[in-house]
Amino acid sequence: MFLHPPEPRLNLVLVRPQIPPNTGNVARLCAVTGTPLHLVAPLGFALTEKKLRRAGLDYWNKVHAATHASFEELVREGGLTSDNVHLFTSRATRGLWETRFRPGDWLILGEEQEGLPAEALERFPERWDCLSTKDLGTLRTLKSRNEVQAPRRAPSA
Repeated sequence: MFLHPPEPRLNLVLVRPQIPPNTGNVARLCAVTGTPLHLVAPLGFALTEKKLRRAGLDYWNKVHAATHASFEELVREGGLTSDNVHLFTSRATRGLWETRFRPGDWLILGEEQEGLPAEALERFPERWDCLSTKDLGTLRTLKSRNEVQAPRRAPSA
């Protein structure tokens, strides 16, 4: 069973995720907010992996999730345009607080270690958005699945 919000406020995309618990945590967030989750292959794990299921707890049946064979397939099937895409990258040209989000926008995050692939960055060069240290002070720059959860740094001694 999947929940289908009438009009999603936002769409969340994980491009080539590699760490099952990160993806499971994001899936849980999507379930409780009614946000569709899109996973772009290749994935670094099987969707049946125990760590993925555990991190998503019992929310997986409430997640509206879709998988796409490639970024181009996502663009084609999802109707992504330079007007409705936000690429979260450390090479951002604007910060989060300068960005205007509208219902139906696509928030696109890259793989945990490498970030977004060149094909995504080159397709939408004017849509590089980021949560930077400048924006949030003590929170680190966000460039992985955990950016959705905004992890904190340990206080320095």
